[in-house]
Amino acid sequence: MNFTKNGLMIIPAIITIIIFTGWVNMFTGGSMQPITSIIVFGLGIWLFCYGFALLNRKRLIQNIPTSKINSLAMGLVEIQGRCFPVTDKPLIAPYSQKECVFYYFKVQEYTRGSNNHSSWQTISEGSSGMPFYVDDDSGRVLIDPTKAEIKLEPRYISSTPDGKQNIPLPLSSGAMKYIESFIVPGESAFVLGTAKEIKDCSGDYTKKVAQQVTDWYYNPEKQKEFDINRDGDIDKQEYILMKEKAEKSVIQKELKDIPIKNDLVGISDIIITKGETEKTFILSNESEKTIVSKIGIKTTLYIWSGIIITLITLINICSFLLKTGKK
Repeated sequence: MNFTKNGLMIIPAIITIIIFTGWVNMFTGGSMQPITSIIVFGLGIWLFCYGFALLNRKRLIQNIPTSKINSLAMGLVEIQGRCFPVTDKPLIAPYSQKECVFYYFKVQEYTRGSNNHSSWQTISEGSSGMPFYVDDDSGRVLIDPTKAEIKLEPRYISSTPDGKQNIPLPLSSGAMKYIESFIVPGESAFVLGTAKEIKDCSGDYTKKVAQQVTDWYYNPEKQKEFDINRDGDIDKQEYILMKEKAEKSVIQKELKDIPIKNDLVGISDIIITKGETEKTFILSNESEKTIVSKIGIKTTLYIWSGIIITLITLINICSFLLKTGKK
């Protein structure tokens, strides 16, 4: 589902306005169209079901105890600890240039459509794929952030890649917005994912990354993918993103189908990642209590919106059928 967090929160409000408009029509002598009623009835059911899906997720987070890293069992686990890079030098976020162990970025363009409708459209997004440690004083474990559900608030917003300019007002079509979220070294993080034994990711890593970058750099399709500002060239920031994605690609290949090795310098023998059967994988710099509270608010919103909307449209459909029968 490609809904954003804010988009999901807006859906019930929009549908409620639709229902309210329909009821105004009914009480003033009109009637909501039956097809509209059926569609909105289906949306009400969807909201109700989605609310229960959120409720199940909330209960899952609450029911899994926070584990000590030195006694992790294989399978779905929950940990909380400070984050550290696996190398001597931390990652550098591509736009803010902040040192971090993980970053997520999004590039948006301001566009104007028909009827003067304008909005920010995401034209590129991505994250660092480099694993990092979480340490809770009892031990440390490796985190592979690939495919994690990221719950990080934006920490950097600029209208230029180098951060030298704030978002201009008023906005004009074609304006750009560069957004970053990141976790800095030593910052506390909450992780809920599947613990498994790590595979040996040794090998000629640097050469493989360099070869991957070279292949992509001279690939016309890849150039289009990484040319975020669409100037026909790969600038410094875009090259950094290309290199980070190449590292991510190489790591994923190296972690797959190779023998276990526990003496790899700087890498523990357990990694937390997205499971094959249990798909829940959350990475956040918020506490479990805060995450559960936010999910709880959404759960209440969706379940009650679904109930109210479903009942109202059901009454409307029955009313329409009764009027049709009398005729």
